[in-house]
Amino acid sequence: MCPPRPAAVCSLALAGLASSLAAQTTYTWRAIVLHPPGAYRSEAYGVSLSGVSGYIEAGDDPDIKGASLWPSRVRPLILLTPPGWPGSRVYGADNRSQGGTVSNQQLQITHAALWLHTSASFIDLDPGPPFHCSSVTDVCGNQQVGNICHSSGQSHAAVWFNGDPKSVIDLNPSGAGWSWALATDGFWQGGWAAMQGTIVAVLWKGSAASAVVMHDPGGSFKTSQINGMAPGAQVGNALLFQPLRNHAILWHDTPESWIDMHPSFHPGESSYMFATTGDLHVGRSNGRAGIWFGDDPDSFHDLHQYVPGSPGGSNADDIDFHAGRVYIAGRATFTRTQAVVWIGTPASAAPGR
Repeated sequence: MCPPRPAAVCSLALAGLASSLAAQTTYTWRAIVLHPPGAYRSEAYGVSLSGVSGYIEAGDDPDIKGASLWPSRVRPLILLTPPGWPGSRVYGADNRSQGGTVSNQQLQITHAALWLHTSASFIDLDPGPPFHCSSVTDVCGNQQVGNICHSSGQSHAAVWFNGDPKSVIDLNPSGAGWSWALATDGFWQGGWAAMQGTIVAVLWKGSAASAVVMHDPGGSFKTSQINGMAPGAQVGNALLFQPLRNHAILWHDTPESWIDMHPSFHPGESSYMFATTGDLHVGRSNGRAGIWFGDDPDSFHDLHQYVPGSPGGSNADDIDFHAGRVYIAGRATFTRTQAVVWIGTPASAAPGR
């Protein structure tokens, strides 16, 4: 989810009100499996007004593979893989672009990639030496985030601006061995860093020096990371000491603000959050895709139940909210994973396209 950053305090209040109203709405849900006939595997990681984005692994039809954009149910699938790059995947998207990777196994290289809805629009974001690989995991507005690989073998969190490979900024905090940026709200960046032998959630504001460790200062977390964000909210997961399970975690801009969002009706299981609008959060609990509303752990609603065909498990990876409806991208596991989009329509509204 890449919501517009409010330009003023009054806009922020209105945005918060709209999000709260969305959270209070009752929805009817349906799930659509996007997996193309004959494909081996497919997964969806981004959703926006432009459609659902992800990737397809070839099966019976070798021409259907790589980074993909499903614009709508009535428009044909768009394959984004550019010439010369046999492998490609989309990991994040907004209304303007799709971000991910392109790779050539024969040459043993992987580069950060950006598309503007077409294969011909491909931009190679790899900054070149001294870095030997790179990837994009999320995009929002004029920002792309992910990682860059140093010749030393370390992977560092990175942010690019305006699709310019030379604009890259190394976000690796002082004292961190490894780091990775997994999310951006268009202004800030979130992810994790390996510090003193521990994986800790980190929030950046455009530079390595700005890094704020979001790991619980009270010592409840063994590890933690931020997976998704929107203005005023960051979501992810933490491995808790008590119980020793991964739990979905919600922050509101500070380490002390963390909330354990694990549903009480899933004791002994694990949960994760991967994306947020600020007040609507998606991920999985007990191995099943779901959505949370506001700051309430027990608001978790099971989306897995709507997937046709009785899959074994599912995951919700991205969320968008527009025209009163909620759109969620993810995947469900049958024999292999298949891309899925869930659509939530307000119960008071007639179902739409």
